[in-house]
Amino acid sequence: MSDNKTTANVELTNKILVVIVDDDKNFCDECSLAIEKTPDIKLATTTGSQSEAIESIKYYAPDVVILDLVLQDGGSGTSVLETIRSLEDSIQQPGVAIVTDNKNTKLLSYHTAVMGADTYYTKSLEFNGDEFVNKIRKTYDLICKSGVNILKKHSQPQRYRALSNVDKIRRLKMMISARLEKDGMFIGKGKGRMYLIDLIVLAIQNDGMENYVIKEQIQIVALKRNSTGQCVYRSVYSAIIRAYDFVTSPLYNSISASPFVYNNRHRTPFSVIAFYAEVFQDALD
Repeated sequence: MSDNKTTANVELTNKILVVIVDDDKNFCDECSLAIEKTPDIKLATTTGSQSEAIESIKYYAPDVVILDLVLQDGGSGTSVLETIRSLEDSIQQPGVAIVTDNKNTKLLSYHTAVMGADTYYTKSLEFNGDEFVNKIRKTYDLICKSGVNILKKHSQPQRYRALSNVDKIRRLKMMISARLEKDGMFIGKGKGRMYLIDLIVLAIQNDGMENYVIKEQIQIVALKRNSTGQCVYRSVYSAIIRAYDFVTSPLYNSISASPFVYNNRHRTPFSVIAFYAEVFQDALD
């Protein structure tokens, strides 16, 4: 791989460098052919593997990543996106375009609003090469406006993508985690608490609970965490019950308005999410 990398660094200085992450070989072949005909875009590599995708992005430092959500062997494009955005201090951040068969606009919007993708596109039954390369250019235009890959193009000190919204989400999750611990859920530091934090964030992203459909949000979390909707709900519910058992025991001593100290033992995930969504409703402003 080292020889390829040297070639890429020399030859691709003035081209948009692309990594395609998709387990559909036919789609990748069509993309490769379209890019070969395009003088301002260069393909670094294609892969359908989650682990190879992350390594390839670290290795090639592409300008744009075309990323499918469902990968080989149960791999997740969401996990790839989450990993590379968590490395903003150590790798040059690419523009990411989600390309998928999934037509769920809420799910796709979630990846751009919360997970840090720059844009998304849904696949058509008939591949259009001109449309595809224009998608790459548009994604690259978006990241140029945000200051990405300036080092490659102008030999200036590197600047990373301004992930202001992603940074806000990360801080919000830390605040929610700290509040859950204060309210007696430090016992439940497993999946239930993690899922609950994700669901609370989605509620805040949706501007509260008025239009919040918990089944839809659970499916989003399940996809992100490589789980199932049933597992997410059960884990969250169990974490709430464990928290209730603790805060109603003599061991707990706090004056915070924990939702777990209310008289009704069977607090629903929806009501707990609503409680914290109201507490942190202005956290992203």
